[in-house]
Amino acid sequence: MPQIYPDQGLLQMLHRIVENAGSGLTWALYTNDLDPTLDSLLSDFTLGDPGWAQVVLVGTDFVNEIVNLHVGTIQAPTIQFKNTGVITVDVYGYVIFDQVGRLLIAANRFEDSPITMIVNAVQPVPAIIGDYSSVLTDIIDGGTF
Repeated sequence: MPQIYPDQGLLQMLHRIVENAGSGLTWALYTNDLDPTLDSLLSDFTLGDPGWAQVVLVGTDFVNEIVNLHVGTIQAPTIQFKNTGVITVDVYGYVIFDQVGRLLIAANRFEDSPITMIVNAVQPVPAIIGDYSSVLTDIIDGGTF
């Protein structure tokens, strides 16, 4: 039988993941032409300049919570990445990672990538963490998890 995540625990689990022992999680744009996969590592991505392309969020930043059909989601206000550098930069997507352990948590390639960010351009990125454990039930049952 697969492990079960009751609805009442999903949001708490997500907040603990984001809180990450007090250090939060980091969102960053990436600048290399890469499609994230289940095998992706943080080192596969070229991260944008930390001065404008990294934002740390903690559990209390996530003010919107929902559980729908046994899938939990928490959301913070949209991140507005701004190119405060002196050159135009192409970005392909964003990653979410643990700054302390240097572990990739999630990655997303923009559908219309690359996005060219001229100086002072702003790129909005949704700050969403979800629990999609119900999707993994077949994988767990199949023994490949």
